[in-house]
Amino acid sequence: MQSSLKLQSSQTEATDTVTVTEQVRDTVVVLERDQSMLRALLECDSVGQVQMRRLMEYQAGNRLKPPDIEVRDNVLTATAQADSMAIYLTLKDRIERHTSTRKEFQVVEVNRLNTWQRTWMRIGQVSAVSLILFGVYKTRKLLKN
Repeated sequence: MQSSLKLQSSQTEATDTVTVTEQVRDTVVVLERDQSMLRALLECDSVGQVQMRRLMEYQAGNRLKPPDIEVRDNVLTATAQADSMAIYLTLKDRIERHTSTRKEFQVVEVNRLNTWQRTWMRIGQVSAVSLILFGVYKTRKLLKN
């Protein structure tokens, strides 16, 4: 007569996952405009040539120097040099996603011994130990005689 008992227990396993995604993108930063200014008094001489009589005012900008003035053959040329100020940047967007998953699984224990089967096992163990001790006792008794 053999009987088996099934026991069920449930256990939960939790897993937390962090996913990091980096996205690289380019962007342009445009700075505000800049200006410089120059005021001068121009006059014609007796030959009809234009000459700068005096410099009245000039103003430099944040990034721009005052213009260079040149009068040649009655033509006024004002030149100002400015660097390109569009700045190109590389940005990284970092996105972290946290996800948690929980798995529940059941542990099924089969062929677990019942009380009656455990009792017979203990009786067998005690009998085996008793038989060994009895054999040792008899062997010693025979060796002494």
